[in-house]
Amino acid sequence: MKEKIEKDVRVAKGNKRLILTTAFLFFCVAIIYSISIIVGGAFYDFCEAAIRWVVLGMGVAFAIIYMSQKN
Repeated sequence: MKEKIEKDVRVAKGNKRLILTTAFLFFCVAIIYSISIIVGGAFYDFCEAAIRWVVLGMGVAFAIIYMSQKN
């Protein structure tokens, strides 16, 4: 019973860290995208094309890490 509680606490801490890290990365992407709107030009075009792939990759990475912690 004690081992299960310790394991649950470790998983909860890991999930909290994972969520905070993902939120921080999404925040950074939003800042960079906002800057690209202000700057414009080729940088904006690049960010416009790349943002979908970056967010998709972050979502897939989050899902893989989250699912691997469940076991």
